[in-house]
Amino acid sequence: PDFTVEITDTNSPVDATDDGELSVTADVFNDSGTGDTQTLEVSIPGVSEARSISLSGNDSTTETFTLTPEQSGEQTVTASTEDDSDSKTVTVEPATFEIVITSDNSPVDGDTDGELVLSYTVENTGAFDDEQTITASITGASTSFGQSLDIGQEVSDTVAITPETAGEQTATIETSDESDSTTITVVEDEVTVDIVGSNSPVGANETLEVDVEVSNPGGITADDTLILEIEEQ
Repeated sequence: PDFTVEITDTNSPVDATDDGELSVTADVFNDSGTGDTQTLEVSIPGVSEARSISLSGNDSTTETFTLTPEQSGEQTVTASTEDDSDSKTVTVEPATFEIVITSDNSPVDGDTDGELVLSYTVENTGAFDDEQTITASITGASTSFGQSLDIGQEVSDTVAITPETAGEQTATIETSDESDSTTITVVEDEVTVDIVGSNSPVGANETLEVDVEVSNPGGITADDTLILEIEEQ
């Protein structure tokens, strides 16, 4: 062959640190004794780039191409002239949502309005923009929502869940790719009752009115019956 070609370097595996772009470096050598011009093409599935290369006899050049892959996974990159070609296997990482719980408001009680709040950070470390579902869950309760992330984008946010059971339990937040968990505590419901006033004294056959303050400092909803009893003195 007159124009021989060899792929000498790539940035595989391609991920968010590469902005989703594949870089391919190829050496081209004109091993004939006369000058010539040929087309050098570099391609991956669905994407190609070509440029004209002019070389004197026994001359060489190094060319670097940047391609934006259309699919993830292992694939073949090929560099070719009219006389020769060379191929390498490269890897393009899919969109990958990494997620981490950064803090929580445990223990969950009346002071937190009975809501568990998880703070989290999610980052797309893959080579493609994507949207995934994020799910946060504890025992008996969960919530899900969509999250869109560009290549390399990181988002910090919070999600709230209303517990249905008390005690120590595991809170988990997950994407399609990864998950993170932490141990939290939900305080038992603890209804307290205080008589704060009445229209006492009242006479026989008169209605006794009692003002009662009921509170639940626990972390879950309480469902109790309030009973008023009058004892003879």
